[in-house]
Amino acid sequence: MKAKHIAFLSLSVLAGTFASCTGSHEIKITGSVKNLDGGTIIYQKSIDGMFNSQSQDTLKLNTDSTFSLTLPSNGYEQIRLFLWGKRYLGSFIADGGNYRLQIDAAATHPISILEGKNEKNMEAAHYDLMGEHVRVQEAFKDEIYTTFGNAQKSLSIPHCVIIGKDGEIKFKSAASPEDMEKLKSQLKEAAQAEA
Repeated sequence: MKAKHIAFLSLSVLAGTFASCTGSHEIKITGSVKNLDGGTIIYQKSIDGMFNSQSQDTLKLNTDSTFSLTLPSNGYEQIRLFLWGKRYLGSFIADGGNYRLQIDAAATHPISILEGKNEKNMEAAHYDLMGEHVRVQEAFKDEIYTTFGNAQKSLSIPHCVIIGKDGEIKFKSAASPEDMEKLKSQLKEAAQAEA
């Protein structure tokens, strides 16, 4: 009987160790809000990258206008914030860990990420990307059409591009996978140029 208890205890400890290594992350968000003027902020969090428009919750504020929120995460998740009944405040992308925000409900760009910045939320902030799906703003659209489009700023979709390890564009209009021989040739040429 003693051997069974030891084996069970060993398996329980081992299972707990594996569960802690592979468990989902938590997103811990703290921060403060200003210029709310009696309004209420609600938030939506994606679940595995998808939003349920019916799922939302109120951001509970302390008396000093600070907040603390812990959410489950399964990789990159997007958190959207709204001033209830008035306007969309913005969103940010989190991948577990700690984030500290400053929310100014009266500002043009209401959300400032003070701690927890990552490449994805910085890129979204740089181009002011927002929406349920990434909806590209005019400045970002112009950059895409100028960089990848033809002289008339026209762009065919799908559009294939080859970018080198150095981040430089090698072919702004690469062959599609349907023309595999040409694509292989362009990939070889790009690789040789970097060597």
